[in-house]
Amino acid sequence: MVADPGGQTRAMSTANVAVLQRRGASGITGGAIVSSTGPIAGFSNVFSTEPAPAATWATLLDAAATCFPETTAWVGYESGADLAATERAGFHRMGPLRIWLRSA
Repeated sequence: MVADPGGQTRAMSTANVAVLQRRGASGITGGAIVSSTGPIAGFSNVFSTEPAPAATWATLLDAAATCFPETTAWVGYESGADLAATERAGFHRMGPLRIWLRSA
């Protein structure tokens, strides 16, 4: 378990995966799962109950950086209002998502 000095975020982590939560006065206000491959880590299952989700993103990013200090690039997939929140938190669009499927 990792917590920031202000007690705002907490993380349960292994060598490659962290489950993050952001807490406010009313309890859990946001969270995410972060998977790391070393220099690149990906956010998934991100949520925020706050009206300013960019602040949640910034807090979660700080917590993820504590869990995975070797990471040099953070990635994820968002759309709509969620994408706008990530952009306000300093992320930028790289391109469209492509999904590949091969039946067994």
